[in-house]
Amino acid sequence: MTPLRIRAHIRSQIALPNGPPALDSLLIALACEREGIPPPPTPQLARRDIPIPVAMEPGGRFHLASFGVYVPEVFENRFVNRRFPLDIAQDWGEPKLRTVRINGGSCKTYRLPLEVMHLAGDQILWFCQGDPDAIRALLSVCTSLGKKRGVGLGRVRAWETDKIEPWDGFPVVYKGQALRNLPPDWPGLVNPRVAMRVLSPPYTDKLREEPLATPSWMTEARDPQRIAC
Repeated sequence: MTPLRIRAHIRSQIALPNGPPALDSLLIALACEREGIPPPPTPQLARRDIPIPVAMEPGGRFHLASFGVYVPEVFENRFVNRRFPLDIAQDWGEPKLRTVRINGGSCKTYRLPLEVMHLAGDQILWFCQGDPDAIRALLSVCTSLGKKRGVGLGRVRAWETDKIEPWDGFPVVYKGQALRNLPPDWPGLVNPRVAMRVLSPPYTDKLREEPLATPSWMTEARDPQRIAC
């Protein structure tokens, strides 16, 4: 396995309401798509034996891959709207139809806020120990990242996968700070920020949450801006 830096060049605004995207989770999703494995109905039923071209840590608990490293530059608030078509319901509904409940159920109308952003340098970085050719093959079919990809958010202009010189703690710790969810006693961590998180994909499986060291660069010194070159 080779120390790698992976760079996604983003050509539009992007929505990341769940925080930095995880490289291992992204590669697993792409591998499932390639093999025709459908999405699980719930996170608890997701398979965890899907191989990806990234090394595992010695204990086999998680992949040696960082979460996305980026620096937000400009924010904008949008709204996700859904309005039940009352006029169509009145025209095509049953003769006895008198009311439609729009504050709940399948006909609910909503207006939800969605924060989108431009990224400094229009890029997201990841670091990992992996097979560069196999990773390039998987990423070649990924054209968008984040939420609301169907309306043009998070469009990826190009991918780069380069060999780099590893630093002490590569690729999951940088200058004492976690670059992914890690056990609090992971070597190299300095005063980690601990929160209830999931150690390995799927990260939405809340039943597997435990106290873990979490990436803190988004709210602190933004030191990854220096390694984003």
